[in-house]
Amino acid sequence: MLRILKTLWSSLLCVGLVGWAAIAAAQTDALPVTDKIPASPAKIRVMVYNGAYTSLPAQIAKNLGFYEKYKLDAELIVVNSGPAGVAALLGGSLDFVEPPTDQIITNQIKGTDLKVVVGNEVKNFFNLVVSNKVKLPPAGSSYQDVIRDLKGQRIGVNALGATTHLMMNALLKGAGLKPDDVTYVAVGSTNTALAAWQAGRVDAVMGFTPFPEIIAALGSGRSAVDLSSGQGPEVLQKLGGAFEGFSAKASYIRERPDVVNAFIKAHVDAITWIKDPANRPKLVVEVGKYVNTSVIPEDKRSETIGLMIDNYNRFFGYTVDRGAIAAWNEYLLENKLIPHAVKAEDVIYAGAPKP
Repeated sequence: MLRILKTLWSSLLCVGLVGWAAIAAAQTDALPVTDKIPASPAKIRVMVYNGAYTSLPAQIAKNLGFYEKYKLDAELIVVNSGPAGVAALLGGSLDFVEPPTDQIITNQIKGTDLKVVVGNEVKNFFNLVVSNKVKLPPAGSSYQDVIRDLKGQRIGVNALGATTHLMMNALLKGAGLKPDDVTYVAVGSTNTALAAWQAGRVDAVMGFTPFPEIIAALGSGRSAVDLSSGQGPEVLQKLGGAFEGFSAKASYIRERPDVVNAFIKAHVDAITWIKDPANRPKLVVEVGKYVNTSVIPEDKRSETIGLMIDNYNRFFGYTVDRGAIAAWNEYLLENKLIPHAVKAEDVIYAGAPKP
């Protein structure tokens, strides 16, 4: 009889635990989606990168009143890398962060409750820029040949563990090299990366606009592997539709769906404004406020800013393609960065704009 009771109790306990797990999962997945905005101004803290074009939508949303339009009182907080932004979000000092989707996936697998709420880029925008002092194979050579010539060089990345670092590892792997065949240097975002470059601390940088355009204007380096133009491993080209966006904690979404909805609307307006050719003259002024254009030779400044705008308008987009998560799974599994695949609904908020 005692054995029977123990067996029954164990069964009930198991059912109970499964039931609670199901309820917990349901609470995480069934996040509220609303079309409401806050009734009164709500304070939010938003991550922006240091001097990088990628954060322009947040700057535009604040400067041109799109946050205010939707009752948001936004404080923009400068962060040098995606991992630093995620750490600040989890620590409670940020509400919305802007890392590429791989960081949302890897942190979600670790047990955090991060969700992408609105898109920012819909294309891989990374570009490996190499100093003119480094000898590379002739133009038209394979990316593998280029990477093999970087063996022993110092490669700048946002931070160790950042997407720039992980994608550089993927390039090394594709060329038959290992991460320790190069020396990684954490250089932060564009402004601090530029300082490291000019000080001669790095031989190459895995960067993004405006870094490649500034280096080209200075004449001190050139693009060696441009992931945004289809170069590099095929798997890296499939990531686009959900490449990078702004994310929040599921607990925050559950508590303030009106704020999240307002944030989404503000960013839709900001990116729509940026991509409208009629706004180009004013956009040039806004770019000059947040991107370090003063280092560009004056005779090349206008042309370089125009190139930044044209390049990045190919990348900006507020939608989040659920289908692109399959490509992220492929890339992350292939490079042994996650133990198992995730579902799109695990990492993308149901209220995030769809293509």
